[in-house]
Amino acid sequence: MLCTMPTALAHNGKLTVKRNYSGKYGYADDSGKIVIPYKYDFADGFADGVARVRVKTSFGLIDERGHEVVPMQYSNIYPFRDGLAVVAKDGRSGYIDRTGTIVIPLRYDQCFNFENGAGVVMTDKKYGVVDRTGREVVPCEFDSSQEAMLRYRKSFSYFARDYVEQRIRDWQQKGMYEKTADWRARVNNETRSLKIAELTKEAETIYIERNTEYPSLSIGGYDADNEVYMITSETLGNMLVPVPIAEAENFSKRWNKVRVYPRYFIENDFVAPAEVMFAFPGGKIYKYSNRASLNYTVAQVDYNFDPIEINVADSGEPQAGGRQNISTVNVSVGKSDVDTDIPVTRARNENTFAVIIANENYKRVDNVEFARNDGEIFRRYCVETLGLPQSNVEYYPDATKNDMLAALEWLAGVSKHYNGKANIILYYVGHGIPDEATGDAYLLPSDGIGNNTSTACKLSRIYDALGGMSANMVSVFLDACFSGAQRDGSTLVAARGVALKSKESAPKGNMIVFSAATGTQTAYPYREQQHGLFTYYLLKKLKETNGNATLGELGEYVADEVGRRSIVVNKKEQTPTVTVSPLMATNWKTKRLK
Repeated sequence: MLCTMPTALAHNGKLTVKRNYSGKYGYADDSGKIVIPYKYDFADGFADGVARVRVKTSFGLIDERGHEVVPMQYSNIYPFRDGLAVVAKDGRSGYIDRTGTIVIPLRYDQCFNFENGAGVVMTDKKYGVVDRTGREVVPCEFDSSQEAMLRYRKSFSYFARDYVEQRIRDWQQKGMYEKTADWRARVNNETRSLKIAELTKEAETIYIERNTEYPSLSIGGYDADNEVYMITSETLGNMLVPVPIAEAENFSKRWNKVRVYPRYFIENDFVAPAEVMFAFPGGKIYKYSNRASLNYTVAQVDYNFDPIEINVADSGEPQAGGRQNISTVNVSVGKSDVDTDIPVTRARNENTFAVIIANENYKRVDNVEFARNDGEIFRRYCVETLGLPQSNVEYYPDATKNDMLAALEWLAGVSKHYNGKANIILYYVGHGIPDEATGDAYLLPSDGIGNNTSTACKLSRIYDALGGMSANMVSVFLDACFSGAQRDGSTLVAARGVALKSKESAPKGNMIVFSAATGTQTAYPYREQQHGLFTYYLLKKLKETNGNATLGELGEYVADEVGRRSIVVNKKEQTPTVTVSPLMATNWKTKRLK
């Protein structure tokens, strides 16, 4: 008889991968008890709470409870590197994060592991490099991955990331002779941003100095019709230099006496000539000018402060024998306190579905500060704290009008098939606008026009759609105002110049609506925490209660805290409100999202 004792293959300190005699994989706890059944054709060890598994030919991710974080939908999921994993499906590849969210779309023929904030990608047999935002910092035009990565390592992004990060780490440390209060005043989000800008400028100067030398130039032909000379250079490329036709012959004859004075800037992540002056004896100067903007964009680098441990001496009088009490406090700066140590639930909220719309980057009006961070962190709370499966959450950063309509259609389909047992969460952060003629409130998509409500989504129609769904409960969170103001309090549509009071839309069906502000008020940001004021305190209550707060407790807490904070810091009122439909009027306060 064959021995059927499982064989241990890997261990991460919590769960062990095991395989039975039939070749199926499962997981056991430290006592040897099988806690995730033998049902996989392949299983990896756990890392940061997730593991790769395969059923037949399809890969997915599971958590330590055996729940699918990512459904079995990929032809392959490669191990996580630098916080991202390559996934493949239908012959295309991209990247996901540990929650299963696609952060770089599956649009490449092949992707390689991320390293130091960048990953090599390949399409049409040509290689390039992408950063965490999906931007191709090196276009796909190289014959090998080595050539593409070598090009990236010569870029300003690569140099600046290393230069700034090392110096920020040194700068953030508390000095031995620096008081905690002084250190807190010196190291915060605002001073950090200024320091990064200062260091980036330093990095630019050094990078340009290291990557330029006195150019070797050759004079080319003269275009008499356009009165320009072609000047060529291996380092600067081809340059068209305007020279009047009356001076063209003399320019050519005296070429060996010219002195060249180039001025450089960063263009497309590499050094480029902004301006080149050609100076001749006697003071005659000709000039080449790059018509491109002299501004540049540094690749986004997420510089997160590490937790800082500080030993603080007790402030009381010394005890007998000279004994001193030393206490330790952990102080962290950088990310908001609601962005870290997000509670993780073991409960599975299978019947709750969420749509999260976070409109930060607008095409025709000013952007909404921190909206993407609001939406992303709220999404994480839905999955990690409230226990929604990843597949139950639809996240729309910078949603267009069509995106928003598609989201409502998805919710309608879900509620229909769950026969009244589904709970719906709709979270929106972005601009709201009023109709100046009717006072009706609208949500503004990322492609909307601030003074044209036909490009926006009417709030009352959204309520009608949500109220008409056969859902058990619909919870709506709106971090927006409808007075025509922006998060900083300025007017969204400059031509209007005044804030307008929008009509209140009535919730329908089984709806509860949490709004960030009322009347002509503004929904302000909380810059120290890098969130909207309303969203920050919403997340804070969810964190403090592990997601178990009742809706009544949630509404009361957010209203109190936002009201206090806004009047103290902004010197203006912001009053979050809760509006409920008639059907929910008697029992909404005892309901929970979890």
